[in-house]
Amino acid sequence: MNKIILIAAITSFTVIASGCASKAPSFGQSIEAEGKAVSGLGTQWDKGQAMIKKGNKLIRKGNKQISQGKEDLADGNALVKSGERLVSDAEKAYGKVKTPE
Repeated sequence: MNKIILIAAITSFTVIASGCASKAPSFGQSIEAEGKAVSGLGTQWDKGQAMIKKGNKLIRKGNKQISQGKEDLADGNALVKSGERLVSDAEKAYGKVKTPE
């Protein structure tokens, strides 16, 4: 039983001692790690800016299409109304020709 406790104590001491012996990163390593992190943020920011630019372009395009669509609707409604009037006038004229008074 004492052997197990002794082995556990030696193992624990070895683990603790090796943890304390590890070196902290050097100044250069710290700067390098920070540079990589900042570089990733820069890439993310650039991607976000590109997405905003593309999104705004699509919004402008969509608004232009809406405006054109409204014009097309108005033109279409006017054509239908004029066409219905012509058809009605033609039917009335035909009725007069078919049955003279």
